[in-house]
Amino acid sequence: MVDEIELYGELYRYIPALANWKGFKVGEVKVNHHPRIHGKSKYGSERYMRGLFDLLTVIMLTKYPEKPLHFFGLIGTLLSLAGLAINIYMFVLRLSGKWISNRPLLLLGILLLILGVQFIFFGLMGELIVFSSRKEISYTVKEKLDSNHTP
Repeated sequence: MVDEIELYGELYRYIPALANWKGFKVGEVKVNHHPRIHGKSKYGSERYMRGLFDLLTVIMLTKYPEKPLHFFGLIGTLLSLAGLAINIYMFVLRLSGKWISNRPLLLLGILLLILGVQFIFFGLMGELIVFSSRKEISYTVKEKLDSNHTP
């Protein structure tokens, strides 16, 4: 398993998830935890953020390695729909005679539309990268049979 999983950064905390993704069986072993004798824990908010980013990395590696548009397209579509809904609301206000140019909601609607389109194009760029870098199907050998084995 160690040869099959490529770890970098702080992905070590997600070894069971990565091993399961590669097809290995994952189990648990009970251990006795002893209370801290010396020092103080360094597990703070910064480490939570790094863990969150590593979790996003694991999600991208395991669920969307061949289809990044499914991930970024969903986010982009949701952002675009929210921006479109806000801008339709602002358009209706403008048609009713209200002045909308000084409202922050108008800027939010435009920003969400732009972000949504950018996320969709980011997903398309990811698809192009995956397609152009595809060499062969990645697989893991579960079992090697000797040459004398007949099916």
